[in-house]
Amino acid sequence: MKNISAKAAAKRAFACAILCLSLFGCADNKVPENGGATSGTEKTESGTTAAITDGAQTEKSEENEVTEQEFPAYSSLEEFSKAKLAPLYDSGAVLEAYRSGDVSELSEKDLAIYEAALDALSEFYREGMSEVEIVTAAHDWVTTHLFYDEGMMLAIPKKSPDTENPYGGLVLRRGICTGYSTTFQLFMDMLGIDSQIVRGIAFGTDIWEEHSWNLVCLNGKYYHVDTTWDDFVPDEEGRIPFHTYLLVDDSAMETLHQWDHSAWPAAEYDDLNYFVKNGLYASKKSEIEAIQEDAYSKGWTYCEVMTDSDKLISFSKHAYAYWTTDLGEYYVTVYWIEQD
Repeated sequence: MKNISAKAAAKRAFACAILCLSLFGCADNKVPENGGATSGTEKTESGTTAAITDGAQTEKSEENEVTEQEFPAYSSLEEFSKAKLAPLYDSGAVLEAYRSGDVSELSEKDLAIYEAALDALSEFYREGMSEVEIVTAAHDWVTTHLFYDEGMMLAIPKKSPDTENPYGGLVLRRGICTGYSTTFQLFMDMLGIDSQIVRGIAFGTDIWEEHSWNLVCLNGKYYHVDTTWDDFVPDEEGRIPFHTYLLVDDSAMETLHQWDHSAWPAAEYDDLNYFVKNGLYASKKSEIEAIQEDAYSKGWTYCEVMTDSDKLISFSKHAYAYWTTDLGEYYVTVYWIEQD
């Protein structure tokens, strides 16, 4: 390994801490034998089994009380199907106000959601955007503006108020999976994109736990979007959005997610693959290193690369750590990039 500065050493120690946290800290995220993630550090071809992290670090707020709560664990999808789930947030009043412009009937909390949603739309939505652009922009906004409720990752989970709904996501800027999915769903409903929330289970720390994500319909085809799993822990100011679970098909989701396929439309297409569409697919090491150097030139501290093999790992002079997610028919690797 090459000599590194104290600053670089600190960054790499932080990267190692993230990998350790993803091993031991998160719900909905550990890798089963048939798929998942590997990770490693500079100039190594082999990774150690690691975890896909579930959310992002949340800011503390002393003014809000927390309650002890944990995600129910399930031994199978069949057991989950018999569970009584908490109802999801009803956005009807907010959507009616958005369409009519009349906010007089909104509750105080719904009014706060409405105003925060309008502010968010003004940041990422522009007239003339295609549906794919809208979905991508909404996904990127959610994954870069929400913080995962880190209290839910403690040995004795402590849930902050409203993290399961858009008030948590839009006003408090923190959430659990239902907070992420209902916030994204609200954006889709406001912008006229056909979307629904999928409720199922995801593989966490050696167990299957309750999870939710979104299913969008674009040009008559369905695609999964999991904003929670694209916002890994811990979060960092100015971090680029990640797109592992943006517009993916059933086979990619099934590596670590389960749901009742009879209850939701099939997502059979992979023609909107983010990495292929954005020049982030690599078939050889030189292409990986070119993507890394492009990220470095843009001032990014991470980059994403899609490959056909988890063995295709390479480092330019500015890349120093990675983790790889198995999506069945392909792999997505996130590399840490060291800026000078």
